[in-house]
Amino acid sequence: MRRGVKLQMGKLSEIAKRLSNYLKVLPGEEAQVVYVGFKEIPNKFDPEKTTVQYTFMVDDNKKYWENGASKVAIFFDDKQEGDIISIKNVGDEKKAKYELAPVITQEKPKK
Repeated sequence: MRRGVKLQMGKLSEIAKRLSNYLKVLPGEEAQVVYVGFKEIPNKFDPEKTTVQYTFMVDDNKKYWENGASKVAIFFDDKQEGDIISIKNVGDEKKAKYELAPVITQEKPKK
């Protein structure tokens, strides 16, 4: 260990997440994101198919999330730009499983 540098477990993981252009929600983690939109892109595993790439804002940074699950697409079908969404990975290390939910915020009435 370098002198004068105190390292914390998980610190590099947090740095890697912050620097990445892609949203990463590990098993047991939950992220609150601001929905920006989506587009269809070529599937990396089967170029004859497409998948959906969602765009979010996370801590003032644009992040992308590729997910081809129809359940996820149906969830986002009625979402608007600016909606706050909770994405929780309830899967395990071998297979991700996501729970999605809108985050309801109480706004002050306009005067």
